Formats: sequence, C-alpha cells, structure tokens
Amino acid sequence: MSISIRVVCRSSLGDVTPEALSAGLVERLPKLANQYGEEGAAETAKHVSVTRKKGASGDSFDVFELRWRADQTKPVRIERRAEERAEEELGELNEWLESYMAEEDGDDGVEEIAHALQAAEEIVMLELSSSDTEGMGWPVAMAVAHYLAETGDGIVRAEGEGWLAPEEGELRHVLEAD
Repeated sequence: MSISIRVVCRSSLGDVTPEALSAGLVERLPKLANQYGEEGAAETAKHVSVTRKKGASGDSFDVFELRWRADQTKPVRIERRAEERAEEELGELNEWLESYMAEEDGDDGVEEIAHALQAAEEIVMLELSSSDTEGMGWPVAMAVAHYLAETGDGIVRAEGEGWLAPEEGELRHVLEAD
C-alpha cells in the first residue's frame, strides 16, 4: 500500500537542487517532528540524502530520490510534473474538490484550495510505502512537502491529513478531508 503526498505549486520548482531540498528539509525537520510527536530529528538529519535520480538529464528538478535512514535501501521518489504532465493530476484534484463541494456545506478551506488549483503551474508527488511513514518518516516527508510548498507558493494534499499550507515552520490544516 502506498501513501501519496501532492504539492500543488503556483511557481516553478525547476531550479530546486538536491542540495537545496536537503537543506530545506533538515531546517524544517525539528519543528515538523515536534508537530507530529516524533523524537530524533537531529539524528535523522544526519542521514538525510537527496540525490538526482540516476539517468535524469539536465540540471532541472525532474526526479529526486530521498533517503533518511542509515540502512535505507529503497529511496522515496520525488517527482516534479509541469505543463502537460501536471494536467492529469491537477484534473483529478479539481474533480475531487468539485465532488467535495457538492457533498459538503461551505468550508473556509475550500476557497484556498480552489485558488491554489486554479493558479497551479506544476505538481510534485511523493509516494511512500506504509513503512516509509513510520517513526521519523512522516515528518521527513512532510518537511519535504513544506519546503516545496513554501518555495513554490503552494499547498499540500497528504493522504490521511487532508490539505495543508506551510505557515511559520509548520503545516496548517486548510481542510481535513481525503
């Protein structure tokens, strides 16, 4: 079973480097570990590694691989989709929002999500296994999402969490709905 995190961005993340993403993750990790009730941010930060996927061409952010455990053999894939490659994902998110709005009474968060989806330039996807989310795994993934959302003027949709926005080093719930 996989758990997905989507970061919908209004600005391009094409210039983000593995080094910048790694530094942004490590900077945000202590606050997000605290937000999610996990300990061990300092030790985990020592093992954080973000690399460009082997075989990727060019210098732009296309596909990165993330590791945060010393014994981690399989990395988490972080994939940026822009233009046509983002349209399908954004279409699915818009369909979800329309369905949600048809079933639910007004919610303040819906407007914020709708604005983000309307202005979206690209989307970044993380797919995590259930074991990836154990211990510090979820705060690490959310630190990646926070950095990308903050850098790309975006919003996060995480399975099991709903919609979130970066705010003062933490992730604020915009809408608690899957």
